[in-house]
Amino acid sequence: RKHAFKDACFCTEILSNENFIKQKDKMPSVRRCLNFYENFENAHRDCVKSIQINPPITKKDSLKSI
Repeated sequence: RKHAFKDACFCTEILSNENFIKQKDKMPSVRRCLNFYENFENAHRDCVKSIQINPPITKKDSLKSI
């Protein structure tokens, strides 16, 4: 899914706040988030997908027993 408004993590914060959703007519950011992601779950899913996690590199010592 391509979005013009791509900040899923920002939308996750916005859509987690019920008061923001109730005030959506006064808040363009909330309307954009709802238009692109529809709900908190979709925004959160895309936010998690966008986070790059690099696992730490571990070195094994071949002389140590496991």
